[in-house]
Amino acid sequence: VIGLRHRWLVVGGGSAVHSVLMGVYQAAGRVCDGRAVFELDGGQASIRFCSSLATWMLGSRKDEGTNLGHMELVDDVASPEVSTKAWKEYIGGSWKENTGILVIGLRHR
Repeated sequence: VIGLRHRWLVVGGGSAVHSVLMGVYQAAGRVCDGRAVFELDGGQASIRFCSSLATWMLGSRKDEGTNLGHMELVDDVASPEVSTKAWKEYIGGSWKENTGILVIGLRHR
């Protein structure tokens, strides 16, 4: 993917209900709605952009191309690690802000 800022993203700080989504995501070499897709080691989860909502979604890889996810970042930035906004988690039927979630970009692993 041309112009990729970081090849890996490290995600941490999510609630216990989303602990399986925490970890290292690698650039998958494909795009979703014009932005790079990142996959969790093992390939079951991804971080991808949803242009209809101007939102980064983190969730099951099978939901790519939809507006579904377990975590969201409402920010139209080129890549989620550059945002200064807080992520939200879908817990108990509603979105809840979690300022403890961190997404850090790595060029080398």
